Amino acid sequence: MSANSHIMDCPFEDLLIVDISGTVATGYAGKLFADYGAIVVNVESAKGFSTRRLNPILEAGNSALHGYLNANKQSVISENVLNHRAVLEADLVLWPFLQPRPCPIQVKEGAQGLSRRN
Repeated sequence: MSANSHIMDCPFEDLLIVDISGTVATGYAGKLFADYGAIVVNVESAKGFSTRRLNPILEAGNSALHGYLNANKQSVISENVLNHRAVLEADLVLWPFLQPRPCPIQVKEGAQGLSRRN
């Protein structure tokens, strides 16, 4: 095993990715980032992500899909999701694409910054 094999396995290990939408699409995108080493944080309102209520529901009362999509992630509850510290410090925010209003969040480095680092 070479010294560079760790880099190949975890190319996103220095990234903080935050999911604020809780959709299947952003959940899966976040899962891929987490699988490749990123720290992924779900910032949820008190109601929680809608994926928590999707069938099939396991005996413990949790959604199987939600469990799959959110393995290896952290989750926090915030009354003001957009102003949570993780959102403000994130390298990338996963936002619901079909939201009726534009996203007020600016990614601090943008795609060019992420490309330079990776």
